[in-house]
Amino acid sequence: MWFVQEEALVTYTEAVQTCLEAKKRTTDSIMQEKLGKLALDALERAEILKKESLIFNLYVLLIN
Repeated sequence: MWFVQEEALVTYTEAVQTCLEAKKRTTDSIMQEKLGKLALDALERAEILKKESLIFNLYVLLIN
């Protein structure tokens, strides 16, 4: 479980970076808005995964 979450976290982080880079490069305001929203969604998901990972790690420490 930990490895899958870690891999997902890396992927979401890369998605945020890619969206923000693409947003800077386009002049289409609608596309900029969509890319900004997509970046924000990926960032929020990454934050959730970080919290879940922290909770899981604390749980493992407590049961050992």
